[in-house]
Amino acid sequence: MLTWHTLPAGHVFEPVTYRVTAEAVAAYCDAVGIDHPWYTGASPFDGPIVPPTIITSDYSALLAQVLPPFTGMHAKHRLELFAPIPVDAPVHVTGVLEEKYLKRGRHYLVVAYEARGEDGTLFARNHIATTVDIPPGEPCDDL
Repeated sequence: MLTWHTLPAGHVFEPVTYRVTAEAVAAYCDAVGIDHPWYTGASPFDGPIVPPTIITSDYSALLAQVLPPFTGMHAKHRLELFAPIPVDAPVHVTGVLEEKYLKRGRHYLVVAYEARGEDGTLFARNHIATTVDIPPGEPCDDL
């Protein structure tokens, strides 16, 4: 595992692939209070689709490849949507660590990532800045 200090800007993460099941959509909709018929039945897109914001935490799966579990705060997020994600369709996520920086004594990571379909269809492009709390015992001479 790497740390905030040793993870280099420009790091390309290994792709992550998953499916958003109907059960996951139902649980998400229940948790956030969404009740839209397109998420559970017919839609103009040949069947049910995934709520677009369900994929905004995919950066966590990318960071988990190289960093131990950490706490932090979501600082910024830009989400561009291009196509709906069909329920149960494969979602392929690729990403890169664009930058890391210190600001007001906090450690930040900026991750850019895309979610695409099996055929290469671009579903979404995300750009997130998150803080990373440095665990006790990790050298932290930059504060």
